[in-house]
Amino acid sequence: MPAEMLSSSVLEALPAVEHRDPELLGGSYLGARGQDGTTVRRPDGTELPGSTSPVAGVFGWADDACGTRELADALLVDALRRPPTPAEVTAFGRQVLANLPADSFTLPRRTVEAWLTQRNASLAA
Repeated sequence: MPAEMLSSSVLEALPAVEHRDPELLGGSYLGARGQDGTTVRRPDGTELPGSTSPVAGVFGWADDACGTRELADALLVDALRRPPTPAEVTAFGRQVLANLPADSFTLPRRTVEAWLTQRNASLAA
């Protein structure tokens, strides 16, 4: 069902989605921590490759640790459709992912794209 057709009561029942704006539903990466590790879903609802593992914390956020760099790499590969540079991974992890809530997050795809556009513009200047 398209997000615009969801009733407000259905939207209120989605605790994992911090931003309940219907335009963002289906257009965001969703991450959650659980007892079995972390899971990150793409905007289309499929799991981001590498996001499910029996090792807790393979992907991380809300800090500047190794798991955050792993997630930055995976998100940028998904958004860019090419391997990101090490500088892109480090900067995205520090500037975007390190500032996300620790337990779960909603990251609109357009935020990732805007960050990439802004970074490329600042490097070209």
